[in-house]
Amino acid sequence: MLNPTSSARARKDLIALVGRIPCGWVAAIGDVSRQLATYQPHVAQLLAGLGGDGEADVPWWRVVADGGAVGRHPRRDEQIKLLKADGLLVSGAGIVQEMADRRIKDLSAPPSEPFARASDAPDGVRPARSRGMKSHPGA
Repeated sequence: MLNPTSSARARKDLIALVGRIPCGWVAAIGDVSRQLATYQPHVAQLLAGLGGDGEADVPWWRVVADGGAVGRHPRRDEQIKLLKADGLLVSGAGIVQEMADRRIKDLSAPPSEPFARASDAPDGVRPARSRGMKSHPGA
């Protein structure tokens, strides 16, 4: 068990890190745990506790499983709704469809806004693809 001081520090660090994820982007829990130098279950536990007083603006919902899945937890439906409100495509099974394109691996320098071209994106960040399929208009 972690002592309360280190747990409070980890929570503060998590809030600062997750707060850097801009709308329309996601981070994988594995990347977050590596940057915090802690275990994924600890990060998941801390994320589950976010949203209280003064934390309503911490975008906890932008952290998903490494493969893009939204976990099975009490706030799952809320997380999917918030991800969709951010403009992300989420399948009926709860998987972020653009994970490869919308994932931020290094939160020390996240994008400030979506990028129009791949050449504009920093290393490790790929821009979103067009949501339309011009060659398949009926799809």
